[in-house]
Amino acid sequence: MSKIAVFGLNGALGGPTLEALTSAPFAGKVAFPIKAITRTPQESTDKVQYIKGDLTSDEGVSALIEQLKDVDVIIELLNGNPTLDSAMEKIVGTVKPKLFIPSQFGTDLKATEKVFPGFLSSKGIHSANARKSGVKTVDVITSLFFTKGSFLDTLVQHAGIDPEEKTVTYYGPENTQFSFSNTDDIGKAIAAIATFENKDVLPDVLHIHSGKITYKDVVKRWEAINGVTLKSKSYTWEETQKLAKDTWATGFDPSKFLLYLNLLIGIGEGLKFDQVDNELINPSESLFKWSAFN
Repeated sequence: MSKIAVFGLNGALGGPTLEALTSAPFAGKVAFPIKAITRTPQESTDKVQYIKGDLTSDEGVSALIEQLKDVDVIIELLNGNPTLDSAMEKIVGTVKPKLFIPSQFGTDLKATEKVFPGFLSSKGIHSANARKSGVKTVDVITSLFFTKGSFLDTLVQHAGIDPEEKTVTYYGPENTQFSFSNTDDIGKAIAAIATFENKDVLPDVLHIHSGKITYKDVVKRWEAINGVTLKSKSYTWEETQKLAKDTWATGFDPSKFLLYLNLLIGIGEGLKFDQVDNELINPSESLFKWSAFN
């Protein structure tokens, strides 16, 4: 039975992760209550104990360490920044859980480095620091999120679609593939990893996805839902490479984040997984069915 703590309830993965952990088939492997760390008080249940936590002060971090001293799995779903990363590293290094799942989820950073050197490098440093403390740390790499009402549904600019201009920009052919992960699937995958019986055999990095789709799959779906036909523009692979280099010349710009992702799709680095660890954590889909893009 896994004694679990979860940080970061309000993002895209907080709800799906708690839902998975408190439902079959994972609930039978969890020692309830799960300790859910939040900045705003909530009413606890028999399955989830909400703990108001402060990661921005030494006193708050010390208080959380005391609250979590018997936990053997820590799941971090926070948006990283140096203050939060440092606080989490102190908590993980002191509590010494059997497993730490840091907030990675997204691009394969090693592959992305080939195109955008230093892209989100703090994430890699964060995981490395946790490992240096002697704690089993498993990065979960998911490629692009898919959530109805949000990612790859209404938020589609990183797949080249401009909803206002009713255009789509392809960096490469329209059938260029990339991986996607339904956020509900990610929550279930996190639950599967957190309750994995022999955690020592888990690799440091797990690649998962719900499947692979193409630019055109996203466009067809968006056009059907919105009753619009998009005008398209295409760049060659060489043009895409040059644009990526020029775009990164001045370093990371948060306002260009969705463009970075679109360029990575076209170049084929960091977002297309030809080999995944789906079978390791969910053998023969015995725990859950991976979702389709529909």
